[in-house]
Amino acid sequence: MRKLFLIAAMLLVSGACMAQLPSLGIKAGYITTNLSTDRDSITSGFKNNLTYGAFVRLNIKRFYIQPELMVSNVESDIKETSAASAVEGDASVHFESIDFEVPVMIGYRLLDLGLANLRIEAGPTLNYSMQNFTLSQVEGESDPEPIDKTQISWGAQIGVGTDVLGFLTLDIRYNYGLTNAINDLGLGNRVSTDNINVSDARMNKFMVTVGLKL
Repeated sequence: MRKLFLIAAMLLVSGACMAQLPSLGIKAGYITTNLSTDRDSITSGFKNNLTYGAFVRLNIKRFYIQPELMVSNVESDIKETSAASAVEGDASVHFESIDFEVPVMIGYRLLDLGLANLRIEAGPTLNYSMQNFTLSQVEGESDPEPIDKTQISWGAQIGVGTDVLGFLTLDIRYNYGLTNAINDLGLGNRVSTDNINVSDARMNKFMVTVGLKL
């Protein structure tokens, strides 16, 4: 993954001579595991899984390079029923974390209609967990256990976007986790983890953001 960031940096430097002046912007949106047009689902996403930050876009003809610094407040729950557990009672895992995300996107404008365009983009991303409130608990036990959450994880993002009127942006991306985000769920041998799979605890998610070029 470090090589991908190095390649992106080299492209940024080599294209600077023929690039336009970089544009700055801010953006905000929400994170979800399933895209939906349901109003309640979108409202819940903004309430519990908010992402916001800033970006710099360097245009090189129809291509562009866009590094970003995003802050994500993520909250979610996973529950395993007693039928799949080694003990009576349900096991639950509750995630609350504040993460820094640093994607470096390389994009291409497929269409340019004047008032709007259509873009595709992809690139690596670095995730740093700044603060975690992540707990797991078996029903009937009084004290929840902390989860060993990986502080640094890597991913890759791919998506589509559009710029409207030259200053409004809309992006829909999918983030595929390349490394695990959790080392240990904290449940020990008390429950089966067939349904809560720590061996593949990756940050796979959709992100929908709107932005404003400054």
